[in-house]
Amino acid sequence: MITLPYTFQEMLVAVKSAEVRQYEAELLGCKDRMPVKSVLDALEIHTVGALAELKVSQWLGRKVQLAHGTFKDVADCGHDIEVRAVRKEDGKLVIRDNDPTDRRYILTYVSRCSVKLLGWLEGYLALERGVRANPGGYKEAWFVSQDKLWDMESFERYI
Repeated sequence: MITLPYTFQEMLVAVKSAEVRQYEAELLGCKDRMPVKSVLDALEIHTVGALAELKVSQWLGRKVQLAHGTFKDVADCGHDIEVRAVRKEDGKLVIRDNDPTDRRYILTYVSRCSVKLLGWLEGYLALERGVRANPGGYKEAWFVSQDKLWDMESFERYI
């Protein structure tokens, strides 16, 4: 596991990105992928995701893009890397039916002071290693436990 501390300034960038993402989602009438209790809950989800994308981009030595409104057309980092953030350290990588399976997915855990890179997996392998479930009542997806992910040390840093 790789731990990447973040700064107050990086948190502010993530918060601003989250605000834009939430505003765009509301304008377009997008339904959240998971049940959210309030706008504040949705903003937290967007903030955690933006912060994870920012730190992974930096770790990869890539330009931070924090894309808005791309909705799966553009990968989070470079041309084939998706970043997934969980708010529990034992969280699972979730791959939905409309997620591109030709991309690599990095699972992260965002804590109060750092982003931990928990592991990675090619999208198509989620269908083999994951368990089909619908715990949130939204849509079924593939849930891959951390013990079925590759170690971050094995991740090839190319784009």
